[in-house]
Amino acid sequence: MMSDDPRERPHVLSFAEPVASEDTATVIAAVATLLAFAGQRVLVIDGDRARLRLEREFARLPTVDIADRPEVGDYLAGLLEDPAWGRMFRGIKIARHLIPEPAGRLDLATLARPGRADALPGADRVISRLRYDYVLISAPAGDSGGAVAGLSDTTVVSFRLNEASARPAALATTRLLSGAPAGRGVLPLATTSEDEVHRAVAESATARVFEQIVGGRGPRPVVLALPPGLHPLFVLTAGEIPAGITGLLAAIGAPPFPDGSPVPPRIRSGYRLADAGVDGGTVLVAAPGRLRAWREWIVTDLEGLGVRVRVLDAASAPGPDVRTVLVVGADDELPDPLRRAVGAVLDNGSESPELLHVRVALQHQVPSPSVDLTVQKPEVATARLQAALFLVPRLPAPARGWPIRFPGAPAPTEPISNFVNTRYDFVGREADLDRVRDLLLDGRIALINGEPGTGRRELLAEYSRRFRHDYDVCWWIPAGDRSEARRQLATLRTEETRQGVRGSPRRLLIFHNADDLEALRGLVPEGETTHVLVTSESGRAADLPRLTGRPAGSVTARPFTPDEGTEILARYLPSLSREDGTALVARLGGAPLAVHLAATTLVTRIPAYRKQGLVGDQLVRAAVDEYRNRIDAETGGDPVRHALAVVLEDLAAAGTWGRSTIALARLCSFLSPDGVSLWLLRHPAFLSGLTSLVPREDARAGTPGIEAGPILLGHDGIPALAPGIERLDADPAVVDQIIWLGARHGLFAIDWDSGALRMHRLIQDGVRTLTSVGLDAVQEVLIEALAACAPSDAQVLYERSADTQVELGRHLRHSGALTSKSRAARTWVVKQVRYVALYGDDDQRRAVLLQADAVAELWTAAPADEDVRLRLDGERANLRAALGQHAVAVELFGQAQATMRTVLPADHIRNFLLARGKGRSLRGVGRFADALVQDDIAFEGFRRTTGEDNPNTLWAANNLAFSQFLTGNLREALTMGRHVLDRWLDLQGWSGPEAWRSAVNLALYLREIGRYDESDDILRAARYRTQQRRGADLAQDRVLRISRHRAALDRMTGRPARAESTDRRLLTEYRRDFGDDNTETLLCALACAADAHLLGRSAEALAEALPVIERYRGQIADGHPYAALCLINLSAIQISADPGRAVATADEAWLSLRGTLGARHPWSVAARINLLVAQAPAADPAESRRALAQLASGSARTLTDSHPFARVAAANARPGNPLASVIVDVPPT
Repeated sequence: MMSDDPRERPHVLSFAEPVASEDTATVIAAVATLLAFAGQRVLVIDGDRARLRLEREFARLPTVDIADRPEVGDYLAGLLEDPAWGRMFRGIKIARHLIPEPAGRLDLATLARPGRADALPGADRVISRLRYDYVLISAPAGDSGGAVAGLSDTTVVSFRLNEASARPAALATTRLLSGAPAGRGVLPLATTSEDEVHRAVAESATARVFEQIVGGRGPRPVVLALPPGLHPLFVLTAGEIPAGITGLLAAIGAPPFPDGSPVPPRIRSGYRLADAGVDGGTVLVAAPGRLRAWREWIVTDLEGLGVRVRVLDAASAPGPDVRTVLVVGADDELPDPLRRAVGAVLDNGSESPELLHVRVALQHQVPSPSVDLTVQKPEVATARLQAALFLVPRLPAPARGWPIRFPGAPAPTEPISNFVNTRYDFVGREADLDRVRDLLLDGRIALINGEPGTGRRELLAEYSRRFRHDYDVCWWIPAGDRSEARRQLATLRTEETRQGVRGSPRRLLIFHNADDLEALRGLVPEGETTHVLVTSESGRAADLPRLTGRPAGSVTARPFTPDEGTEILARYLPSLSREDGTALVARLGGAPLAVHLAATTLVTRIPAYRKQGLVGDQLVRAAVDEYRNRIDAETGGDPVRHALAVVLEDLAAAGTWGRSTIALARLCSFLSPDGVSLWLLRHPAFLSGLTSLVPREDARAGTPGIEAGPILLGHDGIPALAPGIERLDADPAVVDQIIWLGARHGLFAIDWDSGALRMHRLIQDGVRTLTSVGLDAVQEVLIEALAACAPSDAQVLYERSADTQVELGRHLRHSGALTSKSRAARTWVVKQVRYVALYGDDDQRRAVLLQADAVAELWTAAPADEDVRLRLDGERANLRAALGQHAVAVELFGQAQATMRTVLPADHIRNFLLARGKGRSLRGVGRFADALVQDDIAFEGFRRTTGEDNPNTLWAANNLAFSQFLTGNLREALTMGRHVLDRWLDLQGWSGPEAWRSAVNLALYLREIGRYDESDDILRAARYRTQQRRGADLAQDRVLRISRHRAALDRMTGRPARAESTDRRLLTEYRRDFGDDNTETLLCALACAADAHLLGRSAEALAEALPVIERYRGQIADGHPYAALCLINLSAIQISADPGRAVATADEAWLSLRGTLGARHPWSVAARINLLVAQAPAADPAESRRALAQLASGSARTLTDSHPFARVAAANARPGNPLASVIVDVPPT
C-alpha cells in the first residue's frame, strides 16, 4: 500500500461537514467510484466511525476484507509501533469494494478512533508513501476540516443548500483559506434536492452569506443537484454525470470523461436491471471436464445467491432468457462440441447474452470481460462473482446435500490417504467421470464395471485427483479379499484416530476389484459424508442396495476411442500422425492397458531407429510400422497379451538387465495384484531368489528359462558394484534399477514415496503364460524367499512384527504357499495362521480358518513334516477359540495333545503351548476348574523348561491368574497378577502390549476384591501409557477395554451417571468396530442397561437388557457361568421393574452358579443376595432376616469382610436397613 517514491504522492481530497449532511457520503462514494472506473487507485478513509455512513454507501458493491494483505499488514504494523498513530489506527478495518473489470482500485478504511491526523508525527510523510492515486478523507460530522486540512491538496466543505447551513460552511471556508499552505485548495460544495424554484431562492441566500463572510478571498460554492430518493451509487447507472460532480473532479485535476461516464454501458445496463428488480435471466456455466470441480462450486455459489443457473453441455438446449454465459478456464480447453454449444447461445439474434470468462488457474490466458477466481478464500471468489454479475451483496444460502468445497482453497492438510501414486495416463472418458460424480452427489454408490485392462483403476485415480480437495479421507480398499478389506477399514479407523479426526469427516472409499459383491456385505459404512466407489468385473448395481443398504448406479468402463488412444500415444511420441495412431489403437482393440504397453515399447525402440539416421516423422513411422508387424505376427489371445509378448521379447534381448527384469516380473506374477512393498523386494532372501532365476544363456536362443548359478556383476556387461561384490543380491539398491527398467517397459507401476509396486492382473497372467518354461521352479523360489522373510516363532507373538506379517499375508494365497510341500512354506503358513489367531479380526480369522482346514486336509493326504502338521492343528484350535468356537477348540486341542504325546517328549515346549491354548478354550466354555488345571500345567512346564522370565512363562502365569480369579481364588489371582505385571515392567516397561494386558487384569482383580483406589491408579497408568503410544503398535481394543474397566469402576463406586456416559460412547464404538452381535458389544449393551437401572430408569433398563441377554446366551456354551452372571443383573433390574419374575431369575442364577462354581464363589454369593432380596416381600420377615444374617456371616468368612458382596450382605442383615441387590460386571468372554 505504500510507495517509496515521493513523486508518487497521491492527491488527497478531504471532505469537511460543519453541519452534518447525508449527501456528503453520497458525493464521496460517487467521486471514488468514478475515479476507480477511470483506472485510478482510490483509498477512502472514513473518519466518521460513529455513523458508518460510507460503509452504507458502498454496500451496493461486493466487498472483501483486505486487512490481512501483506502490504496492508506491513503498513499497519509501522503505524501501530508509534503510540500516537496506534491510538488512531488500532482496530482499523480495510475493505476492497469490487467493481466489474476495474482498471483501478477502490478501498475503504474505517478508523476505530478518529483523531487529528495532521497532528500525528510524520503524517504527511505517511500519506505521501501510500500507493494510491487519490486518497479521499471524510472528517467527522460537525468538523470544519481542521483535523485533516493540513494533509489535503483540496478540502471540500460540504453542506446543504440553505441559509442556515451556509453560515457555518462559510466560516469554515474562511478558516481553511487563512491556514491553507500555498498550492492547497478549498472548495465549498452545496447539495440540494429541491425543485428549480426553491433551489434558486436557496442559491441566492447562500451566495449572500458567502459574500458577507468569505468575500472575494475564496471560490463561490458549487451547487450539486441530487434527485430525491437517489440510491448511493447512482453513478453506476447514470449515463451523464451531474455537473457538480464533474466540476469537483475538474477542480482536483481528474481527467475528463469523453463518453460522459467512465462506467462502460454494459455495466450501467447490468446495474439498471438489478436496481429495477428485473429478473436477470439465466446464467449458463460451461467448463471442460477437467474443471468440473470449479463448475460445481460456481453453480452452487450462484444458486445460493439466488441466481437461476444451469450447466451448459453439448447435448442440452440452452433454453430461453439466457443473460450470461460463464466459460470456466481458457477457451482452448473447451472440447469442440461444447465450444460449438457456447457459440450457438451467443449467436441468439438480437438478445445475444454476455460472454464472461472465468480464470481459475494462473496459467490460464482468458480474454475480457473476465472474472479472476485465482484466490484462496471462497468469500473473495464469491464477491468477485457478485461484482461480475452486478449482484447486490448477500450471504449465500446454505447448500443442500453434499456441500461443495471451494477448489482454490489451500487444504490445511492433505487428505488422509493410502493411494498409490503411480504414473498413469488419462484421456477422454469425461462422460464416465461425470456419471461417477453425479451418482456420488446423489448419495448413491458408484459401481464401475468393465473387463480387466479397460482402465477402471485409472478412472478412479483421475476422479480422486480432480476432487481430492472435496474429501478429508481418500482410502483404497482391495475388495477381492474380504479379510484384507476389513483390515484396511480397521487401518483407516486407526489412522483417523492417530491424526485426531473428529466429527463426521468427508470420506471417499474405493472398494477395488470386488468381483464378488457379497464380500461387501456389512463393510460399507453408513452416513451422508461417505462417498463409495466400487469396481467389479461383472457385478450388478441392483445387488448393492441389498448388500450395503445404500442405493447404487453403474458406470461401464470402455476401451479407448481411436482418437483417445492416439492422444495417449502422442504423449510419448509427439510426431505420431493421427493416421498411424488410430490404426495402431484399432489393432490393439482400444484396450487402455495394451495402448500403454505399446507406448512404452515404442519409446524404448526410438533410439535404435535414431542410430539408423531417421528423424522426425520418418523415425516415428518406422517404429510404429515395425511394432504393428510384430503385433500382427501374434496369433490368438487378446491385444494385451500381444503387446506384453513384444515387451518381453525386447527385455530378453536387452542383456542381463532385461533378463533380470523378466525374472523379477515372473516372481511378482505370483504376488498380490493389489501391490507389494518395496522392502520385501529388497530383502536379502528375495534378492537371493531373484539372482538364482536370471538366465545366463544368450537371450536370443529362446524364451528365458531357469539355469543354475547366479548372475555375476562385472560380467556380461553388468558393472560390478565394488571390488569383491559381484552377486546381484550383494546390494539391495541394485533391485531398484531392475524395478525401474520394468516400470519403463510398462510391467510395473511404482510409488517410490510410499514404497509400493503394483503389477496388473492381466500382466501377471500374461507373464506366467508367456514364460511358462520352468514356472513351477519360479514359484518354489518365490515361496522359499517369502518364507525366509517371515518373522521367527518368537517374533510372531509380538505385535511389533505386524507390518511384516500383514505384508506376507497378502501374498500367502497368490504365491501358492498353501499347496506347497516344502517345509519352509508350511512353517510360514503356520506362522501366518498363528499371527491371525492372535491379532486378526473375526473376518480375517474366518477366512484363514477355511484356508487352514483345507491345508490340514491336504497335508494329511500328503504326509510330511509331522511336527509342522501338529503345530497347524494347534493353531487351527487357536483360531476357533479366537472366533468363540470354544467347544470345537477344546476337542481339537485334546486331539493334538494326544498325538503330540506320541511323537514328542513330555517336557517338549509344544505340549505346554497346547495346554495353554486348551486352558483358554476351557475358560471359553465355562469349565473354569479344568482350565485352571491346564493353565497350571502350562505355567509350571514353561517355568521349568524356559525360566521365570521367558515370555511364554509370563503369558502362562497371566492365564493362570485369570483362571484363579474365575474359580473364586481372588487372593491367589491377585498375588500372581501383581507378580506378572512387575516382571513385564522390569523386562520391557510399558513399551509392549504384555504389560498393558497384565495391568488391566490386575485392575480387575483389585476392583472385584473391593480395593477401588488401587484399581483406579493402575487403570490411569495404563490409559496414560496407551495415549502416549497411540498410533504406534496399539490395537484399538486396548483403548476400549481400559474405558470399559473404568466405567465398571465408576458403577461400583456410586457414579452411575459417569459410567453410563462412558458405556454409551463405547457401545457406539463396539458396534462400529465389531458389529452388533459380537459378545463384547452385547456385554457393553448390558452394562448400559445396568447403568440405567442404577440411575432409576429400571423399566427402560429391563426393556434394553432382555433382548441383549437372550442374544448373548445364544452365543456362549450351555451352562456357561457368564449366562448366570447376566441373570444376576437381570434379577437386580427386575426387583425394581418386574418383581414377579425376579425370584425365578435370581433362583436360576443361584442354582447354576452353585452347581458349576460352588456356593462359596463370590458370584454365587451375589446370586444368593439377589435371590433373598427378591424373596423378601413375600417371605416371613423373621425368616428373611435369619437367612440374610446367615449369608452375611458365611460371606464374611469366605470372602473377607472387605469384599463388596460381603459388605452388601452385612448391610442387608442389619435391621431397619433397606435391602440392596447387586450388579455384577461380566468379564471379557
